[in-house]
Amino acid sequence: MNSIKLEVLSQIAKRKQCSRQDVQKFIWVAQGNDIKDYVNRQGYYGTNIVEWKYGGLVDNNTKNVFKITKKGKEYITNPNAYNKVARMERKLKHYDILDRRNDELWKENAELKSKIWRMKDQLDSMHNELQQAKKRDILQDALDYFSATNGNYSGDTAYYLNTLINHINK
Repeated sequence: MNSIKLEVLSQIAKRKQCSRQDVQKFIWVAQGNDIKDYVNRQGYYGTNIVEWKYGGLVDNNTKNVFKITKKGKEYITNPNAYNKVARMERKLKHYDILDRRNDELWKENAELKSKIWRMKDQLDSMHNELQQAKKRDILQDALDYFSATNGNYSGDTAYYLNTLINHINK
């Protein structure tokens, strides 16, 4: 017994073209129903018809006029071979999508790395400036201390003198 899809596509292939309602009638009959009991159901079989259209089995360039395509004829001739090829095409399409996404992620990663390195350079620069400012503050504190002592040095004097001398020697 043939599938409903195969039966319907065979019926479409027998005609040069057919309407959407004809396609729905073909499906109705292929399901084992009597054509006398057919009731038009707007959009009832739409999912299958759209799947066949986007699968390349049928074409409807003119509104509601369907024709069998080359792929559709291949399906009618050998459904198993067609399905095997269709699965491979879907896999290739999926791999292509994954490959493009991988390329996008690689570029984003490279951009982020570049930003991180620029930020690291900025942080290093800011750290050096902070260290220099810290040294200037210590030296300024030492100079303020010495100017306030007027030559009367206490125990802290040695620390501040060593700091000034070490800085000058660098």
